[in-house]
Amino acid sequence: MQVDHRGPVALIHFGNPEDRSRWSHEEETAYFDRLVALEADPTVRVMVLTGASADFCAGPELDSLTSPAERDPRGDDFPRTVAKPLIAAIDGGCHGIGLSLALMCDLRVVSASTRMSAGFASVGLVAEHGVPWLLQRICGHGTAADLLLTDRRIDGEEAWRLGIAQYLADEGTTALDHALALAATMARRLSPLSLGVIKHQLNAECVGDAHDTVVRGEHLVQRITGPGDFSEAMTALREGRRPTPAALDLAVLRDVLA
Repeated sequence: MQVDHRGPVALIHFGNPEDRSRWSHEEETAYFDRLVALEADPTVRVMVLTGASADFCAGPELDSLTSPAERDPRGDDFPRTVAKPLIAAIDGGCHGIGLSLALMCDLRVVSASTRMSAGFASVGLVAEHGVPWLLQRICGHGTAADLLLTDRRIDGEEAWRLGIAQYLADEGTTALDHALALAATMARRLSPLSLGVIKHQLNAECVGDAHDTVVRGEHLVQRITGPGDFSEAMTALREGRRPTPAALDLAVLRDVLA
């Protein structure tokens, strides 16, 4: 696994470039460890995930399907708990656990080369790695049922049209190109503390009712509007300039969310 730093954007390449970026137990632990390190790195504001080959991820290594080795105890949904935005750049094949990896990211970018499928029923497996819950939440029960029960493959344009992906790269460009440009814009313009809190809200507010969500939101507003990025943004507006958000301090984030 390789991490390239593009200013405040960290680009994570995973998988074996000679084996279509297939997933393994070892790769999972290495990926989670990288996320922990990048979350704690104050120079990193946004992360982009992509495969080391022309494919995003063609699925698991065959040995991982039959190996008795235990999975990483942090669990499939660990990427959703990391306090920095994570964007999946999905060029080429994205199947099985590759789909789960993409769905666990906050945003997804696809391209003309994208080919996506669940891949479970075709090999006698049930839908796992959180895919049923995530697909239903992202694009609705009907679309999730269609993709899981037929195991059909879709291209990048259909993934974008169904709402699985939020961005479709322009013709002649890659998902990675688009994802890096998006990440750079986010890193330049947005408050890392705000992004960390909003990501928490997106993942925490999928249960409960609207009233509870409003109450929790008001509590967070009171905690985040003291000295810091909000104060800097208000000063910048008065001075007619662009605000300069501070690097994410994980201790401050935890205090806001407490």
